[in-house]
Amino acid sequence: QMWSEPPVAVVGLEAGTVAGYAHPGQVMDFYEWNPEFAKLSWPTPGKRNYFTFVADAKERGAYPSLYPGELRETFAARKIRGYYHVIDVEPYRDSLWSMHKELITKEGIQMLMESTVENGVVCIHISHRYFELSPVIGASARSLGYFAKVINDDGRDYNLPSTLKDEAAVSSEWVMIARRPELLAAKKKRFGISRIDTPDPLRGPVWTDGGDNWIRGELLRRDPGIGALESNVGDFSYRVGLLFGSRDFTLQRRIDDELRPLLNLLSAVQKSYRKY
Repeated sequence: QMWSEPPVAVVGLEAGTVAGYAHPGQVMDFYEWNPEFAKLSWPTPGKRNYFTFVADAKERGAYPSLYPGELRETFAARKIRGYYHVIDVEPYRDSLWSMHKELITKEGIQMLMESTVENGVVCIHISHRYFELSPVIGASARSLGYFAKVINDDGRDYNLPSTLKDEAAVSSEWVMIARRPELLAAKKKRFGISRIDTPDPLRGPVWTDGGDNWIRGELLRRDPGIGALESNVGDFSYRVGLLFGSRDFTLQRRIDDELRPLLNLLSAVQKSYRKY
């Protein structure tokens, strides 16, 4: 008799990195709206993909499946109930500013939770330079009678010997939703979780299908417009340096000196935004 880890859903294939955790015999269902990601990440007979996480998982004996199409529409069409133990959700789309809002509305979260077992957990990735999504997700979870926690992962592998440094460590932030609070208890040291918070549902609106789901006020960590201007000014300075720096260091220094006060001002304005 063969036993494996329980089934998992990944809403947003992208590079397929989650497949790196798939065990032999484990079912891992991927949902992806962008066909370009499928071309890069999903195994194609006779062709080596740019990303091989899914191909490697298949070689280990796992059972990954791909369901292409708009994420919520495709997920809902399968009418899955009480099956997944974990659902990993990537709500962001193909740019810094766009997202799959339909996945984190009250109705979207209810759909995801209904597809999990009683002890199942929905994990929503919310790392973002400008947006603070935990109040929205926390408010929606509470309105449905669920519990939510904000998890901050510092990216370090605490299972490695202290003499080894994880040079590729990148931090991330998540909201985890479950039916009971004890299911969200985490082993901080083992999994590199540097902070666990409870999102304040009073701070965030409950997004609904067809509602006014705007990102504004307390849902902004930094101002996107100022951030774009800050980035453009820095990019302009960099490009001028490439153009003239090797021939005229005096000109490059003068340009840097002229732009520095503006960059300092933009940075100060951004820091005035409250970070939750």
